[in-house]
Amino acid sequence: MEFSKPALSLEQQLQLLLDRGLIVNGIERANRYLEHIGYYRLSAYMIPHYENKATHHFKKNTRFDDILNVYIFDHKLRLLLLEAIERIEVSFRSQVSNSFANKLSAHAYLEPIHFDTRYKHDWLIKKIEDEMQKSKEVFIAHYKEKYNMPQLPPVWMAIHLLSFKELVLMYQHIKNNLVKKSIAYSYGLKEPVLTSWMRTLSDLRNLCAHHSRVWNRSFGSKAVLPKTTPARWLSAFPELIDIGNNHKISPHNSLFFHVVIIWYFISQMNQDSSWVARLVTLCDEYKIDMTHLGFPQKWRQDNYWRVK
Repeated sequence: MEFSKPALSLEQQLQLLLDRGLIVNGIERANRYLEHIGYYRLSAYMIPHYENKATHHFKKNTRFDDILNVYIFDHKLRLLLLEAIERIEVSFRSQVSNSFANKLSAHAYLEPIHFDTRYKHDWLIKKIEDEMQKSKEVFIAHYKEKYNMPQLPPVWMAIHLLSFKELVLMYQHIKNNLVKKSIAYSYGLKEPVLTSWMRTLSDLRNLCAHHSRVWNRSFGSKAVLPKTTPARWLSAFPELIDIGNNHKISPHNSLFFHVVIIWYFISQMNQDSSWVARLVTLCDEYKIDMTHLGFPQKWRQDNYWRVK
């Protein structure tokens, strides 16, 4: 089938929404949002408001501001998620570099013997070499000026030249179990679970950084549930969540499990953290139905979310 839809002007886009039953108070203001956010981006937030998904006709009394409200909430939610993931990523980088350096050596990552054969060690070295050439970081300039052997920096510098996802891949293929398990145990987890959760957070971080929608989304990356229940965990992992219109979503594939994972790490790093409290405040401020994010109706009552 060939795509044949014509492009619409801002005025035509707004008229289309009006024709479909959307209430718009302030035509000029709505046009401004359509111009600077885009009809296509906003359309993802319209879906739950459709009375008929085939015709895209809106439910009675649906306002433009109802859609904009969720869009703004999603924006602020991404910022809150990014803040938490940054802290977790920094912690993970520190754990990997400390364990690698103290249990092996500062430059042990240069030797392929420390990684399993599935890992492209040559790629790792080339990646760090390339980043060294491009880097304007002061710590890299200092190493180049002061040292000529080895050519590449110690692990606690080198890992900062890798993306979060690349670091997770490096960790996953560490051959030395003493190194690998010590990092996982520092978080009270088994290695496969830590790898899965860090990979999941890396994917979520990329979605947030590229302004992708996280509200009402089913995620492709599916983190594993721990077979052995951690010391701090949910009283029970929820089943399918009914969000209405005979539609159910899995908390496992939704933002809920991502938030569970984030809170697991954050509450370990800081038992006085207000991160979940700020999440609750944000949801209440915008009157968001959290079931669209895979959250059970009474999720706040679980002791897992409470700080000391």
